[in-house]
Amino acid sequence: MPLYSDPLRGIGLSSADSIKKTDKKFPDRLDEFYDHLKPRVAVDILVYTPEEFEKMKGSNQFIRHALKNGRILYEKQRR
Repeated sequence: MPLYSDPLRGIGLSSADSIKKTDKKFPDRLDEFYDHLKPRVAVDILVYTPEEFEKMKGSNQFIRHALKNGRILYEKQRR
């Protein structure tokens, strides 16, 4: 599950995009992350499935910006 952050917004997670395999609907995915992270500052978290990410990466300006300018903050190592 890669976690991207925009370095233009400074250090930390003011905005983050995550890719995760899940069957949950978009709003339910967000609740899971906010509940787990319990951020103490304002944070925008967007969670996409791998399929959604692949579909959007060519046409969605936000996703293209994350790929071009973002940094991977966390990615689970594959075995």
